[in-house]
Amino acid sequence: DLYMEIRTLQQKDLEQMSVLYEELLHGEKMTMEHMEKMFRKIQKRKDVTVLVAADGDRCMGTVTAVLCYGLDGTFMVVENVVVSKACRRKGVGKSLFEKIDELAEQNNCGYTILVSSDFRKKAHKFYEDMGYTDGVKGFRKVYK
Repeated sequence: DLYMEIRTLQQKDLEQMSVLYEELLHGEKMTMEHMEKMFRKIQKRKDVTVLVAADGDRCMGTVTAVLCYGLDGTFMVVENVVVSKACRRKGVGKSLFEKIDELAEQNNCGYTILVSSDFRKKAHKFYEDMGYTDGVKGFRKVYK
């Protein structure tokens, strides 16, 4: 049976996170220097949480949650969702999203939103199973 702990990202996780992100980014690699720089920035922010599903020191999945504030209230943006191919369909994503729900409730969020690429049909089915609806259309502008 799979042991799993949902916790915040730690420095020791960065090497394994690079492997997860490589899956997320379809083979694109990130340097450890870049990841360490971003990790230091994230650590200084109270409104950004990077969660890790871990089995001991093994990172099986991750998700990033960003608290946002508007005049109408607080909401959360969910980004960079990835579960290792070897760990899919074993409750890893579900456990990460349960923790996202806890964070959203603790911070009085009115809703959470996420954006997913059109071609990720299996991911869309998972998000719907987690209570997300497709009643909105997402847009993204890339600056690279």
